[in-house]
Amino acid sequence: MPTFQTLSVLPRLPERLKGLKDLAYSFWSSWNPEVESLFRGLNPRLWSGVQYNPAKFLRYISQRRLDAAAKNPDFLREYDRIVSLYERHRDVASLWFSQTYGKPGKENFQIGYFSAEFGLHESFPMYSGGLGILAGDFIKSCSDMGLPIVAVGLLYKNGYFEQQLNREGWQEALYHSYSFMDLPVETIKNDFGDEIKVSVDFPNGTVLAKVWKASVMNTTLLLLDTDLPENTPENREITSKLYGGDQDMRVRQEMILGIGGVRALRACGYQPSVWHMNEGHSVFMALERIRELVEKESITFHQALEIVRASTVFTTHTPVPAGNDAFHYGLIEKYFYTYWVRMKISKETFLNLGTAPYEEGQRMFNLTILALKLCAWKNGVSRLHGRVSQNLWKNNWVGVPTNEIPISYVTNGIHTETWMNRNIRGLFDKYLPEWKDRFLDRAYWDGIDAIPDRELWEVTRKMKKEMIDFIHGRVSEQRSRYGETIEQLREVDSIFDENTLTIGFARRFATYKRATLILQNLERFKRILNDPERPVQIIFAGKAHPADRPGQELIKRIYEISRSWDFKNRIVFLENYNMEVARNLVSGVDIWLNTPRRPHEASGTSGQKVPVNGGINFSVLDGWWEEGYDGKNGWIIGDGREYADTNIQDTVDAVSFYDTLEKEIVPKYYQRNEEGIPVEFLAMMRRSMKTVIPLFNTHRMVKDYLDELYLPAYSFGSALEEKRFETGKAMAEWKTHIEKEWRAVKIQSNTIRRDEEEIPANLELEFSATVYLGEIEPKDVAIEIYFERYNVMGELEGTETFPMAMDMETLHHTYVFKGKFRLSERGNYKYSIRALPYHPALPLKFDTGLIRWMGEA
Repeated sequence: MPTFQTLSVLPRLPERLKGLKDLAYSFWSSWNPEVESLFRGLNPRLWSGVQYNPAKFLRYISQRRLDAAAKNPDFLREYDRIVSLYERHRDVASLWFSQTYGKPGKENFQIGYFSAEFGLHESFPMYSGGLGILAGDFIKSCSDMGLPIVAVGLLYKNGYFEQQLNREGWQEALYHSYSFMDLPVETIKNDFGDEIKVSVDFPNGTVLAKVWKASVMNTTLLLLDTDLPENTPENREITSKLYGGDQDMRVRQEMILGIGGVRALRACGYQPSVWHMNEGHSVFMALERIRELVEKESITFHQALEIVRASTVFTTHTPVPAGNDAFHYGLIEKYFYTYWVRMKISKETFLNLGTAPYEEGQRMFNLTILALKLCAWKNGVSRLHGRVSQNLWKNNWVGVPTNEIPISYVTNGIHTETWMNRNIRGLFDKYLPEWKDRFLDRAYWDGIDAIPDRELWEVTRKMKKEMIDFIHGRVSEQRSRYGETIEQLREVDSIFDENTLTIGFARRFATYKRATLILQNLERFKRILNDPERPVQIIFAGKAHPADRPGQELIKRIYEISRSWDFKNRIVFLENYNMEVARNLVSGVDIWLNTPRRPHEASGTSGQKVPVNGGINFSVLDGWWEEGYDGKNGWIIGDGREYADTNIQDTVDAVSFYDTLEKEIVPKYYQRNEEGIPVEFLAMMRRSMKTVIPLFNTHRMVKDYLDELYLPAYSFGSALEEKRFETGKAMAEWKTHIEKEWRAVKIQSNTIRRDEEEIPANLELEFSATVYLGEIEPKDVAIEIYFERYNVMGELEGTETFPMAMDMETLHHTYVFKGKFRLSERGNYKYSIRALPYHPALPLKFDTGLIRWMGEA
């Protein structure tokens, strides 16, 4: 029998079309439809066959077509125009950051951005859901705005699973093996021409990881890959599946991401001045940087900790304890037993880094707690989530008022161009011609009012028709796989129509997202959906984690109902939710539904993609919608109240859903003028667009991170590194002294000069306090009077503080502090005196976590 070997023959780009490779490897086609059209025009069938992956497209297109295109004047004219645009976008000096912040003193400003997943396009399956989509959108905006950032992640050979539903509606997880040659990534070589690889020590030996580079226009994304012949079969699997495997595998993945990621940056010549952990998966990068300083700069662990903390940002994305990675001590000891030795600390000190101070005796090492201790700059991803995070992690700041815990927020957004349908683009190009440069200008978007009702209505109907065609194609494929008859397959064409009010629900199927909330009263639901005069249709899509059985049961329940006679052609479940499905749904639905159990939705961004395309949100007041809803730009489920009994909460919210849908949304959609246009519905659509587009986008998000986190972290981090880390060493020594002596601090007495219990607003009063400081100097503390204001119902409405200054020393180590205050708001107040450490180089007021209140022994 003959033996055959394989050989790949690749097309050669004509010299005239050399720029196609730069376009293909830039990911620009994922947010610029003109680039996509350029590739599509070369071979439409191949373009769809390779899932719109331009890198793979250039590997499989015929030489004949390329040669013909190189001689086609029409194609070359468009090619030249797009290449010129590409070069203009690559001119970083002309972009927003350089124009706004590019001034002397920031020459070494660079951000290292770590994330376990990046959602850039469906053909690049390095994402599972919202976390990855957000990271992908974020670095696209960084590119658009010219932010000096380099991103770090993992290159997964099998990516995340593809979802199929069997005939009974059970989810099945399928994994594919991807050839990196078909992806828009390239290896990086050193000065000797060798591929760059980094090593990480594991108990079973050293693991090598190759460093790949993806160029997201101006943003470099480094991706680590352990599937190398030098590694054992077990270690080659580390970068196989996103979130695959057991706890042991998770630790190894996160070590490669965090420790290997730092080493990859160093090996490639990057020296970030600010480091950002997108979720706790990458927290080991801070440990690695501490180790570097201890070993290379001969400083102590605590000195290195202060230096690393000052320049590190941590973003938490989950408001529930179960969503935070935690590992048994034994597993951490297995993989980090050399780390505490190399950092010159005890095992107990190391393990305490991941242990909450109030959980003595626990045997779990929590990565979120580790991140909170290793990062000075911490934030949630919406205003509500910031408050929830403060409450969730308050025991790490014992005695600090919850609203002052140093966890801020930056509300998530979307990369608008990625999610905007080309039909809406056409309208904006016509009526808001500068829209691509005005994402930060809220007033500019009032120009949406200039779009005539008829044009807006016709464009949204067209997008709905395109979405329905997409649904028909996907459902036909699914049912063909089931072996359904020709007659049954013909019925697919009767699923949905563009004249019917259409609702979309698509997201990860976790139980707290309550996908089946709207099925509580099936009779009422059936009556609403099947109203012959005013029908409603609903699309569901989403994956449950392969280990999440309750989430898979939700999918099965919805699928069964969608195939029942009562809901035939009114409900459909689309399998394998990915970025392509999402783009079709958010541009085609009239209403976007979101039903999380408040306050469990950290932010959510799917609902932000809908107004971009003329859709309207109908959601629980949770996540981003809590600050996005203004009473006129969409609808809410419930009234924001939270019930201790989840069954009561579900019942109340379900009734609210039915009432609002039946009595408000349906009538508004079907109320038409003489031209058949729903004028009032369009008015709400416009307000939805005007209020959401300029605020909930990643351009605004980049600016917020820069102003509120990156630049402060750069400033404080740089300060601690001055004079070969002398400032950082001094800060560590100061903290050690303060922590040692803090228990001695006591506020012994206080006096407010007043004539009566009730005082008029805005009356200035004096106050004083006697404070024993022990061995702490007065300059090292801040003494404040603290007020809490309560309304007539006894509910806390706000807090206010006023500083006090040292007046004199009365006894040894005992001082009198004095100050003045003026209360401008009426109400009932409680007050106290408090002391907290103060140092001008502290990045945040409660950075130390220490506080002493009047009356504490």
